[in-house]
Amino acid sequence: MSGLGSDILPSERFLLTPAEFAEIFGRSTRWVYRQIELEHIETVVKNNRCMIPCSEVGRVVGQSSRSKAKR
Repeated sequence: MSGLGSDILPSERFLLTPAEFAEIFGRSTRWVYRQIELEHIETVVKNNRCMIPCSEVGRVVGQSSRSKAKR
């Protein structure tokens, strides 16, 4: 085993790394950190690491579809 949680797929976890979150949206990690800085994405600190709850994926997708509908 190479590290903690290596047997668990990201889809089975409750928290994502910024890199995993970026991959889901096809964006860069810089975009993720900018969204965190602007407080558009909620984070938690776990083991001294910035993590993003999986629920944020659905919330960000919902915000995106609502903003597109307003145009």
